[in-house]
Amino acid sequence: MYIFVTAFLGAVILLLFYLKTSQKLNYFQERNFPYAKTSVHELLRKMVEFVLRLKSIDAVVQDIYDSGAGMKYFGQIGLHKNEIVIRDPDIIYNIMIKDFSYFMDRPFPVDEKNDPLSAHLFSLKGDRWRGLRYKLAPTFTTGKLRSMFKQLTESSDSITNYISSKPNTCLEVKQLSYCYILDVIASVAFGMKVEAHKYLDGEKSEFVEMSLRFFRMNNMRYFKFFMITFFKSFSKFIGLTLTEDDVKAFFFDLVKNIIKYREETGTKSNDFLQLLINMKEQDEENGGRVEEARKEMMKHEEEDKELFENLDTSKKGAQHFKITDTHLAANTFVFISGGSESTSTALTFALLEIACNPPVQQRMQEEIDSVLMDQELSFSAVNSMTYLNQVVLEVFRKHPPIALLNRLCVQDYKIPDTDHVIRKGDEIILPVSSIHNDPENFPNPEVFDPDRFLYPDSIRKGTYLPFGMGPRFCIAMRFAILSVKVLLVKIFMAYSIKISPKTIMPIKMKTEFFTKGIQGGLWIDFEARN
Repeated sequence: MYIFVTAFLGAVILLLFYLKTSQKLNYFQERNFPYAKTSVHELLRKMVEFVLRLKSIDAVVQDIYDSGAGMKYFGQIGLHKNEIVIRDPDIIYNIMIKDFSYFMDRPFPVDEKNDPLSAHLFSLKGDRWRGLRYKLAPTFTTGKLRSMFKQLTESSDSITNYISSKPNTCLEVKQLSYCYILDVIASVAFGMKVEAHKYLDGEKSEFVEMSLRFFRMNNMRYFKFFMITFFKSFSKFIGLTLTEDDVKAFFFDLVKNIIKYREETGTKSNDFLQLLINMKEQDEENGGRVEEARKEMMKHEEEDKELFENLDTSKKGAQHFKITDTHLAANTFVFISGGSESTSTALTFALLEIACNPPVQQRMQEEIDSVLMDQELSFSAVNSMTYLNQVVLEVFRKHPPIALLNRLCVQDYKIPDTDHVIRKGDEIILPVSSIHNDPENFPNPEVFDPDRFLYPDSIRKGTYLPFGMGPRFCIAMRFAILSVKVLLVKIFMAYSIKISPKTIMPIKMKTEFFTKGIQGGLWIDFEARN
């Protein structure tokens, strides 16, 4: 009886899948829009790959990219919705910058009432995003980065000291990198000292554990991810969210308790949360007017121009954005969730490529030695290391932490010099990892070649997108790059590295959706330099 019921339910699910997907197949054809041809059988194969997690996210994106070979843009018949994929760099540039007003939103749910942690800069839409974006821009200026440098060096010292305490032992560097970034973020965002590397030796840390749980993909979280992806309306109706309630409660309470302590004691700290607290206090004085933030723009250095470019706050809805305690918690949380995984991934692949390319390692060490021969490590010293910068940019090119970017069309958009229209409500996909590794954009993309970025301004616009581009680029981009550079400098001042035999070579990527990881881990031998 059990076998019969299971078979019957399986048949019903397959029938429903067939009926639903069959209706999609003519969608773009009826719109007279170029599309990648597919079949119900092909979609079923993709569904099996998705459910069983048979491919890495980069491999999935590459399949999408290849299905539109020869086309500048094309419609894709998706498993849960139809999307438009953009391959052409010029069109990408238009979407991200020139015609940004048509594509200013991300297609991610925001439910400030039931899921307050969703009310952050990454997900907010329209004028609410614009108002918050303008207010947060001053938190990542050159001056603010310079003031955070001491915290970065202290966190990197903790990691190099940990390495030195493990002589003749290979270390798994994704975990090591993650601990470094959590140290940095705890210090820079909350003014906390967590010494996350001690977690590797079994020392308990609620902050580390809760941070790690955001990306840990157990079976229950994967089921919730599946439900939210394929049954969005139903999931919202029942209040299903990916982040567990106790994780949300931990970070809300953390922010609330820090604010309460600082208010009661009059304590102030040089951290991200304090900057948000200051903004909240200013909002209480002037009603949340964005004009107050606009005055700050005049004080910044030339290199900060990108933080404020193309941000039109003249519309009434964008002129007032009053920061609340919920926004404080949501935006510090996204600092952790968005910054920790992507930056630790970049560090992992940086160490992989440097270990696999001894000439690159030697040249980088020579530059570090030369710059620091007659000066202390400082913000300006790190920024003067041009080859280090090339190495980091090439890491983000070959191994972008985010495999694809999404945008939502907010008003009908006619693609220039064509008769094709992207309709309001269409979701746009920019396949970043495939664009970065397309030989049309970067010759011999499989080769790790930092000299591609000898003249960064010569890179064709629309082909390099590790942090996005335009008004909705990652506001913490320079902070992430600086964090990577500081740890690399600290490591290669003291050590040379090579791949440990414990690493499975050639590497294979884990088949997860939220994170990029190497199967079996990346194990590195650290050899002390004379």
